[in-house]
Amino acid sequence: MISYGFACIAGNSRFGNCDVRTILIRDDVTFTEPRDFSTALITIGTVEFNHDGFTVITGEAEASLEVISEGGNVTYSQEELKADWKTHFPEDGLPRRFGIECTEPVLKASITCVINLSSEK
Repeated sequence: MISYGFACIAGNSRFGNCDVRTILIRDDVTFTEPRDFSTALITIGTVEFNHDGFTVITGEAEASLEVISEGGNVTYSQEELKADWKTHFPEDGLPRRFGIECTEPVLKASITCVINLSSEK
């Protein structure tokens, strides 16, 4: 499993402003025998799922995430991470992990996330 955190999506001055409007993340795997394959995104934002992916909303910032899978169908999962986050950033919510998992073991597959950052809401 691979996890990515999105400081830029936070839309918070403590992380600085991002000039990038689109981020592409692609995870490719090739196995010698079928295996489980997943990736994950980490955010402190609220996530709304839709048919192509999901939207992350954090404060006044919003990002849409399109998920493209090759080699297998995917499903989504989410969990709140029990981390010592409040000690460092007490005004934020707890971080959440949003998993993107292939529904069946794969020999070769890729999961691509196209993240489009919106202007402030």
